[in-house]
Amino acid sequence: MIRALLRASLGVVLAAGLLAQTEVLVLPERLRSACERDSACSGPKRQIDVRFDQVKAAALEDAAGTARMHFTESDPLSVILGGVKTWRLGREVYAAQCARCHGTDGKLEDYPGIKSLAGIGKRSSEQQILEAVANGGRVDMSGMTSAEKHAVAVYVSGL
Repeated sequence: MIRALLRASLGVVLAAGLLAQTEVLVLPERLRSACERDSACSGPKRQIDVRFDQVKAAALEDAAGTARMHFTESDPLSVILGGVKTWRLGREVYAAQCARCHGTDGKLEDYPGIKSLAGIGKRSSEQQILEAVANGGRVDMSGMTSAEKHAVAVYVSGL
């Protein structure tokens, strides 16, 4: 059901600019050779733009250069690429289920009882975010898979 809703609303979301944004994966130089061997981050079939930098840990930046997801120094490339995939799924579900009330940036508070989500990842864990929505939110998450719920929490924690 969620997948059908995502596909149905994709044109509206693209028009709103939420999914049209491009993110960049910033990787430490030490992961360059691993990335060059992985088709997900290099070559003609790569799935994400990658920039190598003198950083200790990888980060996912949005089009404005704001870090939306942080990784640890010890995370291997497979964990980082899996995190990016989860974040992207979360962005899609957020666009279909959450953006109309919370806004594309999570800052909208125009609806009664709606709180800004900006900076929520600094105040709450992903688990706390999921529990807050499930226990007191106005969104029925029963049609979402556990992967979609987790992905939304990952995405929202970066707003």
